[in-house]
Amino acid sequence: MTSIFPENRNHWIKTASLVKNSNRIFISTHVNPDGDAIGSVMALYGFFTRMGKTCRIVNEAATPEMYRFLDPEGVIESYFEGKQPHDPPGKGDLVMVLDLGNYSRLGKAAGFLVQNEAAKVVIDHHQPEQITADVIAINTGACSTASLVYDFMCSIGRSLINQPIAEALLTAVISDTGFFRYSNTNAITHRIAAELYACNVNVSEIRKHLESGQLLSRQKLLGLTLAGLRTAASGKIAYSTIAR
Repeated sequence: MTSIFPENRNHWIKTASLVKNSNRIFISTHVNPDGDAIGSVMALYGFFTRMGKTCRIVNEAATPEMYRFLDPEGVIESYFEGKQPHDPPGKGDLVMVLDLGNYSRLGKAAGFLVQNEAAKVVIDHHQPEQITADVIAINTGACSTASLVYDFMCSIGRSLINQPIAEALLTAVISDTGFFRYSNTNAITHRIAAELYACNVNVSEIRKHLESGQLLSRQKLLGLTLAGLRTAASGKIAYSTIAR
């Protein structure tokens, strides 16, 4: 299969070798995770599980309500929920962090995941920061981290991608492109989406989750924010303030 991001091909080869030789795989993402973050970690978790690997997701924060449909079995471990994970990674294990370029953005999970002898892999689509890892796969031309994760999966075996994995990936792509409206949307974005559609993903159901998954308290807060909206500079600037 032709690589979607050929400039990352060597990264995928090295990562695949680390995955093959790992005892356990730990996956994580940044604090305040968005759709790309949750979709990417859940997709990778599902993929490695189908490969027969022992895998865990450890995040600092609880999964936002609108993305919990991607984790129906509650596999994501969270410091936020007061369940501090035990049995940290060590020599022979692999830690993969997604959608971030600095370990500090792992929040409270950073010490658990990084301060050990496990191999480290970073996958991100933002401008690179100062970070040390065995593999640093960054591509700012990708619309999302999930698109890079998808390319990595295809380099190992696209046949392992089932409907739940495709749903997680497509949710991530949709979230980071604003349903293909943002300027980061391009031909590659639509190619990836088309291939994921072929896995029987129900896009209308994803949209329902993303649009109806907002807590009532969040909706009320948005209402307060909009009610206090003011403009300046002849309408070129809009701003609002909310007290704690």
